[in-house]
Amino acid sequence: MWKYGIPKKTPIADVRALLKKQDTVQPPEWFQAMLTQGDIFCEGEHFGTVNAALTSLGADEIDWLPGKGWNEAAEGSGGADDGTADRMGAFIASTMELHQLYLDRLAGVKDEGLVLPAITGVFDTPLLEFQEAVGPVVSLLPGIDRHVGRSYEFGKRRADEEAGELSADAVAALHLYTCESAFYREINAVLRSPDRTKVVPYLPYLRLLFSAVSRLPAHTAPLWRGVSLDLRAQYPFGRTVTWWGVSSCTSEAAVARSFLGSRGKRTLFEVTPARAVGIRRYSAFTGEEEFILSPGTQLKVTGVKAERGGLCTVRLTELEEQTLVS
Repeated sequence: MWKYGIPKKTPIADVRALLKKQDTVQPPEWFQAMLTQGDIFCEGEHFGTVNAALTSLGADEIDWLPGKGWNEAAEGSGGADDGTADRMGAFIASTMELHQLYLDRLAGVKDEGLVLPAITGVFDTPLLEFQEAVGPVVSLLPGIDRHVGRSYEFGKRRADEEAGELSADAVAALHLYTCESAFYREINAVLRSPDRTKVVPYLPYLRLLFSAVSRLPAHTAPLWRGVSLDLRAQYPFGRTVTWWGVSSCTSEAAVARSFLGSRGKRTLFEVTPARAVGIRRYSAFTGEEEFILSPGTQLKVTGVKAERGGLCTVRLTELEEQTLVS
């Protein structure tokens, strides 16, 4: 659409016909998924923005809709053997996985609302450097050490670029939460477990995470997250609920709505936060804005509205006083 100036409302079948006429490689499944998002994806020139960034770095632009035979020249010159295609394929696969993990984090609300004991010992734990803080967790989660190493290197680079807003250790802690690993699922499962002894190996990491969050600007504008379930029974008007996990939200209602779809039982949460923080700059997935609420955040249900098509919107307001994590 960006390359050929196709109107946003053009049916997908007509888009495919034009691509065939232009002798263009047909879009793979991930691009097909983008096409079906309509206005959400097509608002703005995303590919043009990427190419402008590449140009500013002295790199060649990408032909996002290449013609057939686009790789023949590389193959003829031996270029195909340098692994470029494999690396590009791995990059696309990784980006798709990171996006899915982002959506999974938004849907993690389905596991919240439990009445559990407070989490203690976090702020009594010394503030450690990143690699030392995650040391107890590395022995529990096979394969996590690779992501720890990447997060550590990312933290050093980003801290140098930003000159002081967050330390390298704080950046690394935020980055690890967003990596394509089992870490975010495991730590949230532990935070939501009635067995509070399970949180002990994670205390040094949580101490570092809370320190990082405290240094970021507070976001108080509305946020959204949702799940394809009817959770009204857990959120009656006036109730105070606790979200025990690291709670990911989006600042774009359209993103949450598109993730939920248009049919079936769905619950959309509109949150008025007191101290959410944006982590996009520190995330492994920068394709969407992501804001987090700290573990143990308490929220009051200020509105419940059933809409057509099975959608229920629950409005929540974060309480100023938080006492469940100490």
